[in-house]
Amino acid sequence: MPTPIIRGATIADYDAVLSLNLASVSVLSPMDKARLELLTTMTELFWIVEVEGQVAAFLLAFTDNKAYDSVNYQWFSERLKQFLYIDRVVIGEQYRRRGIASQIYRALKNYAQNQQLHWLCAEIDLKPANPPSIAFHQQQGFIEIGQQQLVGKEKSVSLTAYQVSC
Repeated sequence: MPTPIIRGATIADYDAVLSLNLASVSVLSPMDKARLELLTTMTELFWIVEVEGQVAAFLLAFTDNKAYDSVNYQWFSERLKQFLYIDRVVIGEQYRRRGIASQIYRALKNYAQNQQLHWLCAEIDLKPANPPSIAFHQQQGFIEIGQQQLVGKEKSVSLTAYQVSC
């Protein structure tokens, strides 16, 4: 596979981002164009991973002290400071298992260290379970610091964090 390139997202990427999100909506929150536009006003990082000119993956991440309405983000906000919350990493099906997620997480760790952020945070679905994500985050050094049952949903999550060495 050609080398994936991580770059900042542009408006021209929105359709591809929305398509990737829709393809993985069973393990993500739904997102339409209006929601994406709103999130981009708050996000710290909105990255695209490009392979041979195609959008292969995207990332949305937020630092603390944002007005983001995610209950999982708010959980971390109540407990930690100087963190980067990984809201979603979505990799197109044909690009999975090729090291893109590991490349993104290396870049996230470097970014957090350079910005003197103390934590990378992410939630992982427990119900319904997402075993590949659980295994990946454990491999990346994330540890569970809490769990949360989402109100009105048949969903619970593991709230995990990685301590950045600054």
